Amino acid sequence: MKHCRYRIVSRIGAAAAALLAVAHGPLYAQSAAALGLADNYTARARGQDAIIWNPANLALPDGPGFTVTLLPFRAFAGTTPIGVLDLADAESGSLTDAQKRHWLDRIAATGMEYGMLGAEIAGVSVSWGRVGFMASSMASGALALGSDAAELLLYGPAGANGEPRDFDVEGSSFHAAVTSSVALSYARSIPLRIDAVPFPDQHASIGVTVRYITSHALFAAFGLGEAVSDTLHSDLSLPLIYSDAADGFDHGAGAAVDLGVAWLAGPLTVGIVLRDALNTFEWDLASMRYRSAAGLLADEEEDPRSGPFSSAPPAVRAMARRRLARLAYPPVLALGGSVDLPDLTLTLDLRHRFGEGLDLEPATHAGIGAEYRRLAYLPLRAGLAVVSGGYRAAAGIGVERGPVAFSIAAARIRGELGSYTCLTASLTVRGPRANP
Repeated sequence: MKHCRYRIVSRIGAAAAALLAVAHGPLYAQSAAALGLADNYTARARGQDAIIWNPANLALPDGPGFTVTLLPFRAFAGTTPIGVLDLADAESGSLTDAQKRHWLDRIAATGMEYGMLGAEIAGVSVSWGRVGFMASSMASGALALGSDAAELLLYGPAGANGEPRDFDVEGSSFHAAVTSSVALSYARSIPLRIDAVPFPDQHASIGVTVRYITSHALFAAFGLGEAVSDTLHSDLSLPLIYSDAADGFDHGAGAAVDLGVAWLAGPLTVGIVLRDALNTFEWDLASMRYRSAAGLLADEEEDPRSGPFSSAPPAVRAMARRRLARLAYPPVLALGGSVDLPDLTLTLDLRHRFGEGLDLEPATHAGIGAEYRRLAYLPLRAGLAVVSGGYRAAAGIGVERGPVAFSIAAARIRGELGSYTCLTASLTVRGPRANP
């Protein structure tokens, strides 16, 4: 059966293109001010940023009366040992046999090809007093490929030497997904006062964000364990589950709820958030298809084993259900604090995600950030965090004139999927403070 080539890079590129055309998905981190502080922003977020970080902050009296942020975006990319630019050669179909063998040697030397790339964008992001609304989309991909899995992708079942053999692909996987979300947030003040704190002016609030998430595309491959793959045709030891544009752009959906509490006392702000306290997102496997991922980066035009997901071998269907159930939105608990000093704001964040998910953020995060305002209209930001498998270091700058604030930031992140660079920019229009 004739089948178009499903190259990894072209599919992830198509996902990003679709995102930019319709603009993880998860409403997490479009804010350039947040990235400049290394995403230590739970207590600092105000206005529309509170929708993402802590909805309870919308009711704090030091926030703006309204905010409108215009198309904030965040992009990130990084793969190793084969870089992103090198992978572009695979999409163009220009790889020579010598290049393929060189790639395999590099992957074998390091043990694994790791990486991720993607983009987030919010088409609409507004807040008015204690209410916020956001529509956002995300395209993202991640990969962890051993040398045998890479050989299958580059050469197909025959391998580099043209002789079929047993490939050890257990632990190898990659996925790319495009998701969109709409979110509505609301906050209200609550009576809470701590007499032991030496600040008479205290305010507390609770907030909730309700999101609806839809998935537009998915491409996910995973290596089957030896005990499972022995019962299958060798071509299916690395099966690919994917959506087809011909079947539409609705391949999963669900609702989610974030809950937050905030407390403001003089220069101090403290916040606690449980993101995805409830999340019903599920993939629509009935709309998916399957095939072997072997030969995705080769010149093969035919795939003898493919079809609707319902016709996949039972072992593939069972494994796919287990693995795709992890590509969802597990709960994330966050604790944040900030203190305002003369010309300086310090922030602190602690976060933990309870399980795997589509969100490519590290599972754990502990960090600090600083915003320096020697010139009130020119905030300078920097932050550092210890995250699962590494660190996050970031810096950014803003320009604020009247109601308009423009910010840019960059971060270098090293985690369990290797190192990557993240860039973001945002332009926000703000109204007078809710309580001047």
